Amino acid sequence: MSVIGLAIVLVIGLAAGMIVYLLVSKTRRGRYSQRQHIPDERDANAGPQNHPSAIAAPERVDEARSPTALGSRYTHLENDPTYATSVELGSVLMDLSELETDLALARQSKDTDLALKIRLEMDDLENRASQLEKQLANGPDIRPG
Repeated sequence: MSVIGLAIVLVIGLAAGMIVYLLVSKTRRGRYSQRQHIPDERDANAGPQNHPSAIAAPERVDEARSPTALGSRYTHLENDPTYATSVELGSVLMDLSELETDLALARQSKDTDLALKIRLEMDDLENRASQLEKQLANGPDIRPG
């Protein structure tokens, strides 16, 4: 390969490198400017507790709280029966897990009376967990009372 051929390859390589660099910097600048125009979702969805008027007048906090924050993916779940049922089920399952550990320790220490009491309590909790699972599977009970 001659010196002229090598020079041509070098010039073409540098030109290609410059084109790639310019394209990358242009898209990077475009993304950066888009980020500047999009407000931070945490600021846009800040609750009333972050506003001075809510701090000065706490009775207005409940009035200002909406069930869903604008643009937020989350809703307030205090009044959701499915959420309440699943929280209760989680609590029952945690208690069952603790009782299983206690039962294993009671059996290991050969304390049959304690093991029997733990097993009876576990049976009650298993029945409650089964009821809650059925309730979650069938939906909330909305029969008129």
